[in-house]
Amino acid sequence: FELPIEDDQQQLTITMEDYDLTGNDFMGEVRVDMDSLSDRETRRMWLELKDKDNQKAGDLEVALRWAHDPKLVLALSDRFTEPETPECLEKEANELLVCLIRGKNLPIMDKNLMSKGGSSDPVATLFLDGEVRTSN
Repeated sequence: FELPIEDDQQQLTITMEDYDLTGNDFMGEVRVDMDSLSDRETRRMWLELKDKDNQKAGDLEVALRWAHDPKLVLALSDRFTEPETPECLEKEANELLVCLIRGKNLPIMDKNLMSKGGSSDPVATLFLDGEVRTSN
């Protein structure tokens, strides 16, 4: 996923749901403060999902990096800007790169009638500064 973001006061919200044809069921949610990514280094980490009662609802492994994408820079008159250079690291970060890697200990949402087990069909929805992206 790629999400445009320029403000380090924003939060990335990842919501996990169990996918069903008749409607998804909430599994858990986690938030990440953008200012924790201001050094622009890649962070691979496990995040703890919380259910609606703020109880642990599993873990989600992600890789996050706040980077610069020159296509997202809004053009201004030449009077206000210097010529663009190809060195993106010299520019302000304006894009968050997100890679959902895997989940573990997620709640069983679809019970198996023949055993104690079951499964889930997790789908992640990311919310950041009015932008929404959903996993496949």
